[in-house]
Amino acid sequence: MTYHMASIWELIQKEDTLGIESLIKSDKSVLEEKDQRGFTPLILSSYNGQQDIVELLLENGANVDGQDAAGNTALMGVCFKGEADIAETFLNHGANPNIQNNKKMTALQFSVMFGQPWIAKLLIQNGADKTVEDEQGNTALTAAKIQGNRELIDLLSD
Repeated sequence: MTYHMASIWELIQKEDTLGIESLIKSDKSVLEEKDQRGFTPLILSSYNGQQDIVELLLENGANVDGQDAAGNTALMGVCFKGEADIAETFLNHGANPNIQNNKKMTALQFSVMFGQPWIAKLLIQNGADKTVEDEQGNTALTAAKIQGNRELIDLLSD
């Protein structure tokens, strides 16, 4: 199969950075394609922890703040998965940590819900708003208190 005939999704699955690079050179629109869940290539590769592919996509103009069908960004996904290096890459490329998904949740709220204090700290250092409320009126601090996570409570109480 030649690169121009393979889909971006197949190439991400195979972790074929050369194939992805070739495909992007022939058709930049693949950067913003969406699969059945509304995932962009950036969201899928970051969810899979593929740092090299994430960097390649960003260097070629992928929208760092693109959202899937549920309104989640790639940054939200790595907060859920605990991929601190990729979260830092997104923030270094200008990702907005305060985007809210369809349930009004932010990346900071995801990092707290899934017990990722390193990512929560990184988000706060990059402008995450600790006071944002989700659709139920909960903030990141509310989630930390519900979990009894002292490290996150202290971080969010400052």
